[in-house]
Amino acid sequence: MGVLIAFLRGMGTEYRLDGRSAGIDDGWRRAPVLRALGILAIVSLLAGCGGSARHRSHTTTTHVSTRGSTGTVVHPVATVDDFAAGSGGQPDHLRVSIYDIRRSGPFVVVDFGVRCVQASDSCSLEFDLAADVHTQQGPTVYAHGGYGTASGFTLVDSRAKKQYLPVTDSEKRPDSSHMSDLDVGSVTLGWVKFRAPPASVQTADVLFPEGGPLVTGVPIGSGPAPSPSEVGPGVQAPTPAAFAYPESSTTTAGLRLPVEDLNTVVGSSSGSDSEAAGRSTISLSSDVLFKFDKSNLTPVAQAILQNVAARIKSGASGTVSVIGYTDSIGTDAVNIPLSQARAHSVVAALEPLVDAAPVTFQASGMGSADPVAPNTKPNGADNPAGRALNRRVTISYAVKAPAQPTAPPASGPSSAPQTTAAGRTVTLKANTDYLSTYTITADRLFRTGNLAVLELSATCQNAASSEGCDGEFDLTGTPTVPPVPAETGGYPGGSAELDSASGIYLKDPTTGAEYIPVYNADRVPLTADVESSMPTGATQPLWIYFPAPPASVTSLNIVLPAGPTISGMPVSATPPGG
Repeated sequence: MGVLIAFLRGMGTEYRLDGRSAGIDDGWRRAPVLRALGILAIVSLLAGCGGSARHRSHTTTTHVSTRGSTGTVVHPVATVDDFAAGSGGQPDHLRVSIYDIRRSGPFVVVDFGVRCVQASDSCSLEFDLAADVHTQQGPTVYAHGGYGTASGFTLVDSRAKKQYLPVTDSEKRPDSSHMSDLDVGSVTLGWVKFRAPPASVQTADVLFPEGGPLVTGVPIGSGPAPSPSEVGPGVQAPTPAAFAYPESSTTTAGLRLPVEDLNTVVGSSSGSDSEAAGRSTISLSSDVLFKFDKSNLTPVAQAILQNVAARIKSGASGTVSVIGYTDSIGTDAVNIPLSQARAHSVVAALEPLVDAAPVTFQASGMGSADPVAPNTKPNGADNPAGRALNRRVTISYAVKAPAQPTAPPASGPSSAPQTTAAGRTVTLKANTDYLSTYTITADRLFRTGNLAVLELSATCQNAASSEGCDGEFDLTGTPTVPPVPAETGGYPGGSAELDSASGIYLKDPTTGAEYIPVYNADRVPLTADVESSMPTGATQPLWIYFPAPPASVTSLNIVLPAGPTISGMPVSATPPGG
């Protein structure tokens, strides 16, 4: 169920909900840490009962984590206001302080504190900080989603483009403290473990459960966990979940330490370039390289392959795989030989251009297999835009060292919507079944490591359905360049893109380069979740990770699904507070 949380933004000093200076609790002996832009007010509430449906709003201030000279005071790195679906028609308002990310043997441990600011009865931390799947197994043991734990937190190394998920046992139960109901005004400490990144990694981004807030650039250090006495009087000490090792344990016996490689994709009308797990994949449009039903290269293709050859020569090692693909029109008897012939034509053009490079080429054709976009629409009608994306040649190789993707040169106008709106607030009319209308406001776009984060807010202006604006589909798209909006193609990767803002992308108006949302190997985009039933008038803050543009790029356009473009969004060189 949707929940309406509104910010009344104003100027001035630091505020809490009760009007006093920010902090997890008045009795805590530390400096104020939450710098509000105004007074936070809950204007209207349409909530469901506990579980995974959420609507969030948040404010963050970042500090250096320190202990007092007497060793009795701990200041958090950051404090965040977080809202999750509570019960009794009111959301749980949490104030979460991140104290540190500290190394502990093969792990890093995120230490945090939670204050229940407001709730209908008590804050349901067993749901609020857990992953979105809650399966009870037996009377006291919970598995597969971590009910009663902090399993919803993840870490992102934005320089190495990796996402760290909580350590789990063989039953996918997280190595975390136990999180139980918390009375209003009470404070508890908690922790959750992750695989330790390499020693050279000094910071990480902390992502909250189910699209909640994110805190960028949290330092990774060492030292003891904060104790309740260092935080403040009456603070509850953390205890491990029933199935978890103690917080101080450094054993990995029976544990999984998952890390996801993140895919970053930059493209243009001629194709796209993606990087993940030490490999670079350049996907070129067959419509640019070849004429219809032909395998001989066009003059434009020769210029594009010059650029590709330079990339291979400077950064490739080992075997360069060149694979041709077609759309689904025709039979394998025609499509496979055509795709093979096109791959061989590309190899024949590249080999003399990279003659001095220590690489070998391997050409193959897959016909219409492995589409990146739907060839037909959900109703069975032809999908020309999807078929065009599937007609491609991919060039893949191991890279000598990670490098920022650069788009192939544009060969013509982009197919992206070109409607431009003045300012940073535009109206988006979704082209899905419910025809919902949103007001989209771009708040900020900033760099973090080798990635960039776009923060924006979506307000349901008009919900055509009685259930509200259908965020499950309206802002969603596939991980192609540009993303295929939900209403035009469906989801070739299943439902991984649902409930996300993955249909929004960035475009450089000067070069034509298009930056799509970062996603993992399972095609799950790195964006905040979008409410599936957002009531009219409700506003939801959103964030999306993208590949960082070159340092010379100071602004980009924001392209919305089947809607307007927000032009000239400044790209900040550092995260907020950085």
